[in-house]
Amino acid sequence: MKAKLLLHITTCLLAASFFIPGCASTEEAGQERNSGRVFSASYDEVWAALEEIILKDLRCAPKKISKKKGIINTEWIYRIDTEGTIRWMIRARAKKTDNGVLVRINKEVEMRDEVSRNINKYRKESKDRTESRAGWKRGESNMGSVDDLYLKVENMLSSEQ
Repeated sequence: MKAKLLLHITTCLLAASFFIPGCASTEEAGQERNSGRVFSASYDEVWAALEEIILKDLRCAPKKISKKKGIINTEWIYRIDTEGTIRWMIRARAKKTDNGVLVRINKEVEMRDEVSRNINKYRKESKDRTESRAGWKRGESNMGSVDDLYLKVENMLSSEQ
């Protein structure tokens, strides 16, 4: 009897373990992957600096802007070079805190390897290899470029004071 109970519990735990990886993710796709920075200025000053840098300095096209919710999302920006097509977008969040304004900036990067496909179009490729290379692939975001954006916000806020 104890063996059957132990087997039943083990089976239930094993079945439950298949559901855990899908539920254990604490980060939504597209959410910020960094902790952000807190600026000790008013919300309006920080918001104005974010808009100035993202929309005017970088000339990004806005996709969604809500000052009330503290959201700036840009459209995709494309760059074509010898490595293929690279696209990137910026998602910025601003939120009032006790210490100031918390700003989180995320730069999403995706790549499509079109150039090498065109170069190798006469080489025989297996069907699986071609299908696996189709579409966009998530690239590594250069955290240095995100840090530069934080630095620009900081510089803009210090120059206003």
